[in-house]
Amino acid sequence: MSLHKLFLFTKDTDASATEQGFQYQKLKTLKTWIENRINKVDEVIYCDYEEDIFQRNFKERKAKFRQFKLYSSNFSFSKEEIQKSLAHFFMLFVKGEYKFDEIQFLFETNSGIAKEVKGNDADLLREWVANQDTMSNELRAKCRERVKTIINDYIGETYEAKNSAERKAELQQAKNIYDQLRDDTWEAFVSSIKWQFDTISQEQAIPVLLEEITALIQNLPLPIDPSKVSKYISVLHFEIANRTAQDNDEDRMLTNKLLDLLLLNEGSEKVRWYADVYQKSSSVKAIKRFSIGAFYEAINAARHCRWEMHDSDHVALWLDMLKKYIDLDETIVVCRRKAIYEYLFLMTSPDPKTGQPKGKISDQQDLIRYYFRELEHRKSFADIEEDIILLQIVQAQQLFSGAFLDETETSIWVTEIERRIEKRIANPTNADELCQAYELKGHFTFHLNPNSPLKEKVNAAIEVYKKILNPLVDATIYSISRLNDQLTQIVNILIHHGVDDEVIDSIESFIAEVEEHASKTGKHHNSAHNLVERGMAYINKPSAKNYLKALECFHKAKNLWYLLETREGYILALINIAEVYSALGMHMAAKYYGLCGVWASFHFGDYTTLKRISDSYAMVFYADFKQGAWMSALDDFEQYIKSRLEFTPKALDLENDSLLRKTLLDLSCVLAASPTLHPDLSVFIEYQKKNLGWLFTDHLKEMVDVFNVKFPDKDSFE
Repeated sequence: MSLHKLFLFTKDTDASATEQGFQYQKLKTLKTWIENRINKVDEVIYCDYEEDIFQRNFKERKAKFRQFKLYSSNFSFSKEEIQKSLAHFFMLFVKGEYKFDEIQFLFETNSGIAKEVKGNDADLLREWVANQDTMSNELRAKCRERVKTIINDYIGETYEAKNSAERKAELQQAKNIYDQLRDDTWEAFVSSIKWQFDTISQEQAIPVLLEEITALIQNLPLPIDPSKVSKYISVLHFEIANRTAQDNDEDRMLTNKLLDLLLLNEGSEKVRWYADVYQKSSSVKAIKRFSIGAFYEAINAARHCRWEMHDSDHVALWLDMLKKYIDLDETIVVCRRKAIYEYLFLMTSPDPKTGQPKGKISDQQDLIRYYFRELEHRKSFADIEEDIILLQIVQAQQLFSGAFLDETETSIWVTEIERRIEKRIANPTNADELCQAYELKGHFTFHLNPNSPLKEKVNAAIEVYKKILNPLVDATIYSISRLNDQLTQIVNILIHHGVDDEVIDSIESFIAEVEEHASKTGKHHNSAHNLVERGMAYINKPSAKNYLKALECFHKAKNLWYLLETREGYILALINIAEVYSALGMHMAAKYYGLCGVWASFHFGDYTTLKRISDSYAMVFYADFKQGAWMSALDDFEQYIKSRLEFTPKALDLENDSLLRKTLLDLSCVLAASPTLHPDLSVFIEYQKKNLGWLFTDHLKEMVDVFNVKFPDKDSFE
């Protein structure tokens, strides 16, 4: 039977409503949206489409239509709003678009059920509500007949209203289908209807709803700031209002991903960065080219998710992204190992507070073997720490989940890691390397061999860590503050698990012993930060004397930041020094410090500093540009734009990226002025334009044309 033809009887349900009613509907939508995110319900919510809320789960083929009523009076079957709602539900029930879905209709109101009065059948409605999940055949039959009476009246009225010469045959065919509906169709419709009467006064309904939403927001698996809850509600409420007004059905959709992005973009700078990477990565179907900048951006985002958002459901996205890099032939070995490390760590999903794993890696033998087979491929000696951590996870899972690797294999890996650490202890290049080697040996002693008694491992590890203190006096860039933080976190986990106080006391005793050394890093960082602020204050009052004072401040900051934990600050200080030398007209000195920034960004061996390579090259370019060494500047720009595209995967944005804007403006001056000042360079400059390709046509050509119009000859350019 072609039930969908009954949709001809649909009426226009749009009607005027109070502002309170609209707000109630939006807040109900908001509450549902947040509940879906908390409960990880994978469905799309459509704002004011088909019904006040239309929820559709495409995977499970479920459709839920919900209508909300904010009323001061109670309801019965004689109430016009009930009759209209049932009629509209019926029209959606017969609509062909949803015939393969499991459909549910929900009538929700703040109000209650009226008292029984002759003809209103309020008691029948009350009985239906009380037994809606377990309806007897007798009750279902009574409800069926009451609903059928309401729909009969609706169909009759609509038939008369829509009947015309042009539509008579079509309407009559639909009426005939309706008249032949069987009881099982009516019972299916009745069974799909649910009722919710909250019995809250109209005045209290919205305040109560807001209180519920406020509590729900704080339970979201996102980095929520409790002091910003009202702002979060405003942002989400505005989004619902905005989408409700859209004409396109797809633009009315609310999803869990959209909620995450909206709230993450209200967070700190780091959280907003994560939101941007998350949004970009969500649309990646395949990775066709290996870019080290995009790769480490994904690594950083996956790590941020692991530490800051371990309760979210973002893990699946990053596992998929990391697997793409692992399987990509172009991925270099050192990066593939890094991707495997993060992939396996994410699979176990350990809780940062308790250290307890939530997943298993027992079926990832091939990736584990590849990782330890390529132990020599690492960026720096310090990366052995990740080898130790991953081996610790493997040993723990072997112990608790059953042996999925041969013990001979894991023993070989343990021996090889220990051999590399001992070799560095025996032959360190300097005090920094020796401190780092002792720290790694302490980690090795503490984290591996889960069968050994914890007390013995802790005491043995502390004895190794103590050996750091002698060479620490001569160390230049090594700082014990990171070890101090790690041990503090371990103590917190041990306290959580109720470990023997003697074990905890041993660690706390060592923490107290190194606390003064560890605090130096924080003191150095604060002092360096203050020096930079003072230096910028001098620059903002330009004079030769103030520039020299700024230089002194930046040099002092540079020396204080020359530590492993503050290496990015060190590079930024080098760039600041280059800028001051440029302001003084000392362009060779500026170029030298720009090149120092490039060197440090590469040779610190830390992927977090790679993004500073392009910033440093920008200073090198600017120094050559101001010096008049334009041929060198063209080479500098090539290095700048290559590193900018490779290590900073953001799209080129002239409006918000001031360094890029300034660099391109100076380059366009070179391209415009060179042929005018030296006509013999015209062919060379045209060749440079051609090599720049899309960069020239999309970003530089317009600026070059403006230069040529404004300065048409040699005299005006000079």
